[in-house]
Amino acid sequence: MKFCPEGIPINQDDTKWLNTFKDYLQNTARTKSETKLSQNSLHSYFNKVKACLRIAFNEELIQKNPADRVKGFKQGEVKREFLIFEELKKIAKTSCGIPQLKTAFLFSCLTGIRWSDINNLLWKDLQYSETSDYWFLRFRQQKTNGDETLPIPQQARDLIGDRRSK
Repeated sequence: MKFCPEGIPINQDDTKWLNTFKDYLQNTARTKSETKLSQNSLHSYFNKVKACLRIAFNEELIQKNPADRVKGFKQGEVKREFLIFEELKKIAKTSCGIPQLKTAFLFSCLTGIRWSDINNLLWKDLQYSETSDYWFLRFRQQKTNGDETLPIPQQARDLIGDRRSK
């Protein structure tokens, strides 16, 4: 469920509306997997709305900026986890009921590519530079919709094997 329908005039966005939106983000909004929004998502989404209101005020579309009177969300600490080389070697030696999933996981670890992007990769995205003697991927990120050109290590290239005929 979305917070509000399309077509609401920007001049109807006041502090009451903004506080209601803030409450919606914190208590009602859900991710695609139906979990509550993370602290950093709350911070990011709310700040995007505040930025729009600031622009509307600067362009004189609204007379007052309600975002000036509504406190936003604090940004959360990001804790990044990663596997050490020995752990990756253990995973590579461990059997898995779904070998393709294990290969995709190891490929992600070696390249830093998200699962959603790996899942969308096509053979045409894999390219080789003869001049520089390395493999790279050219693809569009699903999350950001940005174009990426990413060199990949030989171990990652070896994981995917050769292209098979249909």
